[in-house]
Amino acid sequence: MCITYASRRDGVPSPAGPAGAAGGPALRADARRNQQRILRAAARLLARDPAASVQRIAEAAEVARPTVYRRYPTRDALVDAILGQAIDDLAEVLRDGRQRAGDPAEVLAGVLRGVAGVAIAYPVLLGARPPAHEHGSGGRHGGRLAAWDDALGQFGIMIARAQARGVVRRGLRPEVLFLSLVGALDLALQPARHSPGEDATAGIADQVVMIFLDGIRAR
Repeated sequence: MCITYASRRDGVPSPAGPAGAAGGPALRADARRNQQRILRAAARLLARDPAASVQRIAEAAEVARPTVYRRYPTRDALVDAILGQAIDDLAEVLRDGRQRAGDPAEVLAGVLRGVAGVAIAYPVLLGARPPAHEHGSGGRHGGRLAAWDDALGQFGIMIARAQARGVVRRGLRPEVLFLSLVGALDLALQPARHSPGEDATAGIADQVVMIFLDGIRAR
């Protein structure tokens, strides 16, 4: 069975707050939908073709080309916005999972499927793992990548909870588990990015999650 990824608004995960990925004032509902369509369309196209034109991105997002330019005047600005939205969505999945009550095994499984869903929507996330040496004061990342620290912190709490309940093998480090999952998704999903079929992509991610869960389960 393939993963079913829950959506919160208009068929896509909600942004990390009313300001959306780019920060600033809250967007109107229609503007927010345009932003999400642009970022998702750009994420898909750029994963397959890094040289994809703004015109192609606009067509895929079903918006006018000036709409894309108005929000993201340069390609770098667009890529940064995609990464920002992806990291924010990832942190939200983990934050929600940590706050969810219930069986730790089921909560963890749901969170890993949510992580896979973000990875499918924003392939750039998988290649954006920050180098360990790029830290600000206090040993934490600064700027947008600070959300990585939030994500790892939320994941660590869930893993510790699952280990205490005998669900996950003790001695496994949360940061190693998290980066291993992200790396496995990156490698497994690469072929699917260059061929159509969302069902096939979700099926691959589902298999990665099942393998990962079986590997970390307490014996």
